[in-house]
Amino acid sequence: MDIVDLTIGLVAFVTVFLLLIVSNRRYCLNKLKKAGAFSPETAVTPEKAGFHSDDLAAWARATLRSLVKKGKVKMTEDGRYYIETIGQNA
Repeated sequence: MDIVDLTIGLVAFVTVFLLLIVSNRRYCLNKLKKAGAFSPETAVTPEKAGFHSDDLAAWARATLRSLVKKGKVKMTEDGRYYIETIGQNA
């Protein structure tokens, strides 16, 4: 195996990894949208949004925490999540 093969493998791995991150974020945002979570009043728990306590939920919860840190999703004091709409930023 030469350096070109290693480079191609690394690029492919990084590309797939980044695609998984993006798709996880979209998946979480879509779950919140479908649940109608657009304000603190309509915020939902992860379970209400459709995330259940199985192995899949672990990465979804990690993705939700990441989205909160990035400001894409808001979390209420009681642990419910929502997507803040543009009109609420004013």
